[in-house]
Amino acid sequence: MRLQKFLRDQNIASLRKSDDLVKNEAVSINGKKLSDPTYYLSPGDIVSVFGKDYPYEETKQKHYSYLFHKPINVLSARDDRFKRRTVFDFFRKEACLKNRTFFYGGRLDYNSRGLMILSTDGKFIQKMTHPSSGYDKHYLVKSENPIDKKKLETLSKGTKEYRPFKFNLIDRFNAKIILSEGKKREVRTIFSMMGNRILDLYRTQIGPYAIGNLKAGEYREINEE
Repeated sequence: MRLQKFLRDQNIASLRKSDDLVKNEAVSINGKKLSDPTYYLSPGDIVSVFGKDYPYEETKQKHYSYLFHKPINVLSARDDRFKRRTVFDFFRKEACLKNRTFFYGGRLDYNSRGLMILSTDGKFIQKMTHPSSGYDKHYLVKSENPIDKKKLETLSKGTKEYRPFKFNLIDRFNAKIILSEGKKREVRTIFSMMGNRILDLYRTQIGPYAIGNLKAGEYREINEE
């Protein structure tokens, strides 16, 4: 459970005020001050606020996790003020997810498509998407202009903004890109640095999970183990 949610559930403060308490270092865990309200608690942790201790014991609950093929023109968001479709719209019929927090990993921009992972288990999502876990993200890219192999080789060695990455040219306009990090719009930015533009960006794999035969808008439940 996230620290901010634990503080709310203990009636210490609202989610927003819990964020403020943690950021102002008014909260400690096992005697150490923390400033990250999204920190995930482990069973046995002692949360201290204003001199009072609150032991955290995890209640075992069933989690639900899914691989999802995000179509283009769909937002990686919970909702949208402009009423555009979001990834969560595809899961509204799942009764097991009602009134539960649903996390998503591997955000894709509005015009990109491919594999995302969604789960009620925040720790699982963090594990699958954080660079320290070592899970690569695989993309198939189609560009507007012929791909400059020499420029791509230079960029693949890493820049100030991005870690080194791997690539394989399929033909003059298509390539496979494998990222070890996957920052926001990283692949599109890399191609922009080469003076090129991406026409189609399709993520096929995150770590051990591949999109397989999932069609756009489809999903399947997975066992995290």
